Amino acid sequence: MKNDSWKTHFKERLKTVDEVNEYFSMNLPKDFPFDINIPLHLAKEIKDSDNQVLRSQFLPTKEEITSIQSRGQEDPIGDQENSKHQGIVHRYQNRILFFPTTNCPVICRYCFRKNELSDHEDYLKGRLGVLEKYLQENSALNEVILSGGDPLMISNEKIEEILHLIKKFKNIKYVRFHSRSPISMPRRIDDKLIEILSSFVSDFKIILVVHINHVSELSDESIKAVQKLSPIKMLSQSVLLKGVNNDAFILKDLFQKLDSLGISPYYLHHPDKVKGAMHFDLNIEEGLKIMKELRQLLPGWLIPRYIQDFSSGKVTLA
Repeated sequence: MKNDSWKTHFKERLKTVDEVNEYFSMNLPKDFPFDINIPLHLAKEIKDSDNQVLRSQFLPTKEEITSIQSRGQEDPIGDQENSKHQGIVHRYQNRILFFPTTNCPVICRYCFRKNELSDHEDYLKGRLGVLEKYLQENSALNEVILSGGDPLMISNEKIEEILHLIKKFKNIKYVRFHSRSPISMPRRIDDKLIEILSSFVSDFKIILVVHINHVSELSDESIKAVQKLSPIKMLSQSVLLKGVNNDAFILKDLFQKLDSLGISPYYLHHPDKVKGAMHFDLNIEEGLKIMKELRQLLPGWLIPRYIQDFSSGKVTLA
């Protein structure tokens, strides 16, 4: 019997302007241009606790449609420019991004792909053949990065199918998942998923990059989900966001907590200049100052790379 409890949980969400306006007593305009997806359990936490960190990151606001947004771009890191086939981005010589879905457990209001997200159940259909052909034609590759959307939002069966396909190519040494699910949809980390991931560890190294920006995002349930993932190498990816975590002490607390859970801080992203998220933007000088302060607060191995994304690739700022 399939364990679909997380899918049922995922269906309980706020998806429309009317639903958000009613639940939070807001007055977003009917023609609000960006997708909305807030799991009901997260909406309840935001409403009951009035957690400003969660509210800023996940609750749509009129700030997304103010004049400052004209400074942003729809594709700030050049995904379309580097897209070789539908669902594949090849920006670096040794690795590719593969998008098995555009679904996410929650839509982050600062998302650099917020202008590309959709909710198609059949998004993966036909793409595995494209991935297989691309891997056959590019033997210099040694890593496949599953992104999206959130790659853990597809079924266990589809994840297993993708990994079996990649297993055919002995040049692939690393498979990386970029996911918010352990934090924002912890029920997704079920026993079957752990079993599937663990069954491939002798074929290639599996790395899970967990997306999280603030320690207050860690609930008891998400901590349990992370602990279940302990057989897998875990790294963290955070975005430096104005009004959320642009403070060295906030980041110190986050990175120390992640380390205690077996997650190594990996990337701290400077915010991408994306249309609809420019109210989170800050200047690089502020980011560099925060990094300098972090060096006084943490050992070097607990400090992530501070980076900025461009269409040509990542640039390390500190």
